[in-house]
Amino acid sequence: TTGTAACRRSVRKARSGSESMAARLFSALRQEVGERRGRAAQRQRLGRATDRDDERARIGEIGEHRIEARIWMAPGAHTTYLAWRLLPQSEPPEHPLSLRVTLLANNRDHHGTTEAGAFAPDIAVEDGRLVLTDAGQFGLTIRAPDGTIVPRCDWYRDFTLPVEAERGLESTDSHLCIGEVTLPLAPGQWRGIVASLDGDAPSDLDAALARRLEHDREIVATATAGSPAMHDPPPWIARLALAAD
Repeated sequence: TTGTAACRRSVRKARSGSESMAARLFSALRQEVGERRGRAAQRQRLGRATDRDDERARIGEIGEHRIEARIWMAPGAHTTYLAWRLLPQSEPPEHPLSLRVTLLANNRDHHGTTEAGAFAPDIAVEDGRLVLTDAGQFGLTIRAPDGTIVPRCDWYRDFTLPVEAERGLESTDSHLCIGEVTLPLAPGQWRGIVASLDGDAPSDLDAALARRLEHDREIVATATAGSPAMHDPPPWIARLALAAD
């Protein structure tokens, strides 16, 4: 009887130990699954923050038509992209649509102003590219994939700068119109402008935007991966990380 009782206690202890180990394993597994789900949810949130909620994206309406506009710079390059896309709708446009963009240029620092005539660059169109050169200081190349560029040389005068006026600084500015771009719009297709100090920059707007968004995702992931406090960051953290890039 004593041996049987001892055997039963041993069996109960073994079962208890096995159940305790199984509980710990289950708890660890549940924690790992939870962490994986949390990381996946975080990647999804960061994707939304850098893709759909991107502050470079704007939606405008012209009558019944909705147009998405974006502006971004190529990582590591002196190249800026401006792009517009006619969003698809239930009925196609009855008439062809196009967007006309006026190109204004200047050559001054952030706090300066320019008087009409003070900025006199050379303006030329070469092989569908508008090239602006300012007395050997820099050369700006502007391209409009699938669009047309017409050079101009007209001054747009007397821009009022209210913040500078509040600070007691010179508050009237002028810009030189160097050309006009006409972009035919098609549903779901990007049309835009590539402006670069690096000469002939890549002109594929879809590929350039994809590179920019991938770069942004990497920046945000790096910024949030190094701290436990960033396990569930609010959207403004992504915007702050991108602003600091």
